[in-house]
Amino acid sequence: MPNRLIVCIALLAGATASLNAADSLFVLRANGLIEHVDFDTLEIVESVQTEATFGPAEMVIGSDGAFYISNFYSIQRFDPISAQTEVVVTGLNVPNPRAAVFNYVDFDERGDLIFGMTGIFSNNQSRTRAFSLDLDADDAIATEHFQFQIPTPNVFDVMIQDSESLLAADYQNGRVMLVDRQTGAAEEFATGLDSIVSLFELEGDVYALSQFGDLHTIDLATGATEYHGFLPGSNHDFIGSAVASGVSLPAPSAAMVGMLVLGFSARRRRV
Repeated sequence: MPNRLIVCIALLAGATASLNAADSLFVLRANGLIEHVDFDTLEIVESVQTEATFGPAEMVIGSDGAFYISNFYSIQRFDPISAQTEVVVTGLNVPNPRAAVFNYVDFDERGDLIFGMTGIFSNNQSRTRAFSLDLDADDAIATEHFQFQIPTPNVFDVMIQDSESLLAADYQNGRVMLVDRQTGAAEEFATGLDSIVSLFELEGDVYALSQFGDLHTIDLATGATEYHGFLPGSNHDFIGSAVASGVSLPAPSAAMVGMLVLGFSARRRRV
């Protein structure tokens, strides 16, 4: 019996090491469904339905292994081990929300949650404002950093490049903008990305995901794009993406295994 136990632990350790060795791609659909994608075949290997069903816009995986999903009037945290959801950010955490809705969500270099809110803020113009929030602070109020100086409010996702700039997915115009993180000033960086909703980095390459499941690579040196492939699905409702290692979606038969998987590293953005 002890020998069998040792063998089981060894097999579990090997499986955990293998799980942590490579990044995995997860995509979010407009009905709150999270799907795990085999990036070699672009097939869906597992999925889970979350409670983020009221206008989800984007997701990111935190260092705690949880999925943080912007969901119209809130940001929710979905724990893939317990399959439980909790609200972590609402308009109460934001100064002067004024009928604004959440769109992109990410983590910055300090580990603070960053997110965008789109609404009517001044001069009756619809703009997206950029915020950051320390989730560990008591009674936290988000800090506003800038307003995106993009003609349309369709900033669906961002990817931090460095301390001075980020890339923003402009859905309506099918392009990626290079945005100054201090002023919000933006210039066109990559085009030809119809209905782009999300950006992610995997195995050293940056990808754009469209609402319809199209994937394009983006050359960060030139802004050139190249078609990579197509994710399956007929609903045309892809809305977000996240990349991490050591994360799996909940399944009844795998619940105990998930509890034992201790190693985790999340890598969602280029820093």
